[in-house]
Amino acid sequence: MNQLITVLTKTIVGQFYRQNAGLLAVVFFFAGSFLRSIEHIALAQIASHSLFILGLYIAIWIVYAFHATRFAIRMIRQYDVLYQLRLIPVTTRLISLYVTQLQLLIPVLAYAGFVLAISIQENTTQNSILLIISVILISIIPLSWIEYVLRHPNPEPALGKLTATVSHRFTTPYGLFFLRYLVQRQLVLLLLTKAGTVVVVLGVLLLYPTDDYDIRLLGLGVLVATSGHAALLYQLYQFEHERLAIYRNLPVSTLQRLLRYAFLAACIFLPEGILLLRYTPAELSAIDIVSVWMFGHSLLLLQLAILLKHHRPLDRFLPVIYWLIISGFFLIMYQFPLWGLAMAIWGISGWLIIKHYWQSAWEIQ
Repeated sequence: MNQLITVLTKTIVGQFYRQNAGLLAVVFFFAGSFLRSIEHIALAQIASHSLFILGLYIAIWIVYAFHATRFAIRMIRQYDVLYQLRLIPVTTRLISLYVTQLQLLIPVLAYAGFVLAISIQENTTQNSILLIISVILISIIPLSWIEYVLRHPNPEPALGKLTATVSHRFTTPYGLFFLRYLVQRQLVLLLLTKAGTVVVVLGVLLLYPTDDYDIRLLGLGVLVATSGHAALLYQLYQFEHERLAIYRNLPVSTLQRLLRYAFLAACIFLPEGILLLRYTPAELSAIDIVSVWMFGHSLLLLQLAILLKHHRPLDRFLPVIYWLIISGFFLIMYQFPLWGLAMAIWGISGWLIIKHYWQSAWEIQ
């Protein structure tokens, strides 16, 4: 059994963490740099008393587990030799797959353990039991999916005909091409990104009743949330250059292209905008909320403009985001008004897009 676990660890677990190192590094960086230990504890305490917040945590863990299991299945289909697992006795196979699944879920297990410890301290028995049951189910249920794949290699997609029918009957405006691409081809990335950014914004909004905070806290939360969209915006940059290169030859003015980028950024930032309206802190006015939304939208546009200015691989784009976060942090803490920062960033973003759009090119490294 040890040899089997070693094989699965090298072919699945090692590859998973190697290919997702960038995403995990960004998540850990955001969690460690912009939330103090007391704030992590406060969020865990809120989750231990609120079924809704605990449900959000569990939903994020489910999305992560889905992503990890989907990756494991992709590796099984890539390495045909792994299909021979079905020849191994059931008990040995299931134990080995379960150990592999636990290794893939290490980030989830670590954070769930932290939330459980806080929940036990808060003496919230119901939420503690729910948390334990949820984590157990998240680790066990994917095994049935893997077992099905081992017994049914290379099945025909069940939704293929339905997707083709919808594609032929409904046209998609150009402004929504990328969103449709995300839903069809990058759904896991979209769900993980939006789940993480929504939790950040919601967590910051729920912190307001616990102390005397001003608009700067929400500005910092939006700064972190928009920075979490870096991988998503990089997909937009790659999508347009590799799949829609012909769009540059169409009779569309640069201003129209800029407005479409602004519209797309607004669509991407829509869930966070809804949260800002739904959970508006009593300490902040409607003008404050509008300025926060403007600030977040402008940051999304700036990230895209930076990519258009100079081609960078994703691993070299993330350090740029790091310095963007640091700069934004100091500007917010020195009480620069968010609406003023938004106007300035909009101006810079528009200038960069107009100046560099036509020279922007995807470079093969």
